[in-house]
Amino acid sequence: MTRCGSLEDLRTILINSPEFAATTGNQFGRPDMAIVDNRTNQVVDFGATTQQLQDLWAQVGRSWESLGQDQPFHSVVTLDEFSPEKIDANAAEFWETGVHDTNKILDICKSCGIDLTPLNVALEYGCGVGRASVYLSSLFKTVHALDVSRHHLDIARQRAEQLHLDNIDFRLVNPSSFEELPQFDFFYSRLVLQHNPPPVIAFILTGLLQNLTPGGAGVFQVPVYMAGYRFGTAQYLKSTPPDLDMHCLPQSEVFDLVARAGCTICEVREDGDVGKFGEWVSNTIAVRKTL
Repeated sequence: MTRCGSLEDLRTILINSPEFAATTGNQFGRPDMAIVDNRTNQVVDFGATTQQLQDLWAQVGRSWESLGQDQPFHSVVTLDEFSPEKIDANAAEFWETGVHDTNKILDICKSCGIDLTPLNVALEYGCGVGRASVYLSSLFKTVHALDVSRHHLDIARQRAEQLHLDNIDFRLVNPSSFEELPQFDFFYSRLVLQHNPPPVIAFILTGLLQNLTPGGAGVFQVPVYMAGYRFGTAQYLKSTPPDLDMHCLPQSEVFDLVARAGCTICEVREDGDVGKFGEWVSNTIAVRKTL
């Protein structure tokens, strides 16, 4: 029998044991899927003035306009087969990834009792090239698909035309137009909020939650912890961040935004959308607007 020096040693041995993996699923037996218990090693300033918010938004917009011009598909799904040199040979596989998003929505909504049938108008924030939008169009009568990159939106419109879909409204979005959004019954965002600084994440989530109709629902993914992450608005605006920069918003702040918008959390799932298991934590969250 193995002797344990501490409770943490015992936990590690248990998680990596064949018996535990056989009972709970092989992913728990992988060292890189370690649970993050200590989530105090990050400092996040999510406050910003109106001008700072506009500057942060503009910074994100410039980055995505560049990515949309140089690598529109790979910037959406960062797998090697979707790089500019390989996308032509793998285009069908790329578009098929949108099915995963639809299945994810249907699964979490079924799990927490959200009936999509009476919900007619959906909004996708960060639609990119329309990878998920075209599948969402089969679930809702109208889909408003928003993005900050003209180049991505051009490809999205072409894709919708190829599929003869006429119920998707692709829109370029900025802080002013975002505040003038129509109401919608459902919203979805995945692999998007993480590329926005915390004040922008908070601004986007607030707008999405506030514009949700009573009884409406939303499913969104957002990183809530990144070990060693530091963010300060003033310092960040002085820097030159890399493309596909990664950010998070603490879970407590996400929950507070949901509550302040008159919504309730139906389900929270830890997902693998940001990688770095054992260091970063990402949540997929389903919410409902109070009637």
